[in-house]
Amino acid sequence: MALLINIDNLVRLAKTYEPMLQTLAFTTLQEPLDALGISLVNVKDVNVLIAFERKGALSRPYVVGNPSDDVRAGEIGKVKERELKVDKCVLPLVEHIDNYKQYEVVTGQTPSDNQSKRHPLEQTILQNVVITEAEDIVDAMFHSERDESDQTPMGMTDGFNAKIAAEKSSGDISIANGNLVNTGSIVTPATDSDTDAIDKVVEFINSADPKLKKSGNLLIDPKTLYFAILALQNKTDKRQLITFQLLQEYIRNICLTPNLNILTHTCLGEGGELILTPSYNLELGMRNITDKDYIQVRNPFQDPNWIQFWGQFEIGTRIRLINRKVFQVNDNVNTAVGYSGDYRAS
Repeated sequence: MALLINIDNLVRLAKTYEPMLQTLAFTTLQEPLDALGISLVNVKDVNVLIAFERKGALSRPYVVGNPSDDVRAGEIGKVKERELKVDKCVLPLVEHIDNYKQYEVVTGQTPSDNQSKRHPLEQTILQNVVITEAEDIVDAMFHSERDESDQTPMGMTDGFNAKIAAEKSSGDISIANGNLVNTGSIVTPATDSDTDAIDKVVEFINSADPKLKKSGNLLIDPKTLYFAILALQNKTDKRQLITFQLLQEYIRNICLTPNLNILTHTCLGEGGELILTPSYNLELGMRNITDKDYIQVRNPFQDPNWIQFWGQFEIGTRIRLINRKVFQVNDNVNTAVGYSGDYRAS
């Protein structure tokens, strides 16, 4: 007996479970965003931030009798536009209902038959579309570059690393501007006396502007963090186990940064990239975060046995400010280590 998909029932389920589906999306997104101090911003097409940067060192001694031409025109600061543009992305799935013709699928729901016409995995599919959508965004938000010929999450939008690369190319992120530090590669210790990895992390933080040292968080990928822990072990009594907490306290003490938090997540990838910035200077933008039609189930085909699950969303990224008092990066660039989910088709 064929197991048929009832299209109306699927649409009804999408509406019935809407609050749950939204909860799944935000739960999946919010954990890594909170872990890395990234804001989630609701964006309609393009959001433009007017960033005002104040000029310093304008005061001077007053001298009686200064000629009038010495009363020079000056500026108190400059204004820059920081754009957050969202790109349209989709998660398209197509399935033929005969895929279930030969199988008995146990889901705890009413079994499919010609009378009830219920898809045995209708709720599971809807839930996992939403979860996968959110995970793909997290996996790609640092590493992706908008490329419509790249039909993977890495082609969805320009991620944070693409934005950093563009700022480096323009010269706005540079050694001269004080927001770029050349640390060189950060690798695993070669010997039990090699402390290079932790020394480079400390040097990077100590190179920061004093204001940034007071407010910044260090974003570091898990593998580089592991190298730093091993290197710190080489600085100490080998019988003492170096934990993450001990590493953070060591860096806070030696760099005089008592408020510094070390933030890490697998979505950062690997490669030794270090980013020092306050919380919420990095932003992930989404259009219509609460749009109730962000997931659809429909039958747009001439053959009614084909059904389409269609997730559509728009995302983008922005670094609010890149001046040296709120942002610093090193010369390494991380690459993604993979995607979430249990497997990928080859």
